[in-house]
Formats: sequence, C-alpha cells, structure tokens
Amino acid sequence: MSCALEQLVRILDGSFIVATDEPVDAPSLEELARAGIPTNHEQLYAEAVENTRTHRRQLRGWCVSDGWDDIDLRLTLH
Repeated sequence: MSCALEQLVRILDGSFIVATDEPVDAPSLEELARAGIPTNHEQLYAEAVENTRTHRRQLRGWCVSDGWDDIDLRLTLH
C-alpha cells in the first residue's frame, strides 16, 4: 500500500472510519497486466493483498459511510 494511503487510514482511523467485515477487493494480476501496470510475482502479490486486508477493510468502511457502493468501488481498467 502506498505511504499516502497508509497515512490517510491512520489519520481517519477510529472516529472517522468504521471498518467493514470485507475489504475492498484487490484487482487481479491479469487485470493489472492488461492495463499496462507492472506486476510482481503472483506469490508476492498475494502476500501484499493479505497484508493490506485491514487497511482495505477500513477504506471500504470509509467509502460506504460516504455513500459509495460496490459498483462505485469496482476497479475498471480499460
């Protein structure tokens, strides 16, 4: 996770963010590669996704509290 997102979650944690049970879905490596985004080894990516689960739950909670739904949170790569 980028330093900016980590800092945002840290600042908003507690009174501003109520984490959801499920995190924001991480895009698949295939989606990222199709979009021209450099990717890492599958195992490293899976570990990174797991290591950011709590942050992604918090970010989803923040988005939901702001009125976003799953369609708004879906990553669209063209």
